Amino acid sequence: MLAKKYRLKKDREFKKIYRLGRKIKEDFFVIRYLENNLPYSHFGFVIAKTVIKKATKRNLLKRKISEIIRLNQKKNHHRP
Repeated sequence: MLAKKYRLKKDREFKKIYRLGRKIKEDFFVIRYLENNLPYSHFGFVIAKTVIKKATKRNLLKRKISEIIRLNQKKNHHRP
């Protein structure tokens, strides 16, 4: 799981990214991003009910995406 300092928590943070951020869109995946002027990135995950109906499956997918990001952050921090 991502450490708390890397997570978007508040609704207003998500709204700001939707309002002011940029996006990259692929077939079934959209990444929205906004520069935050911090030495690290914040992440938040949204999966619509129209994509995956069951909350347990949506939450599982969010946990898997979170773990991928966590592992990649660790890998990037250990580069010489």
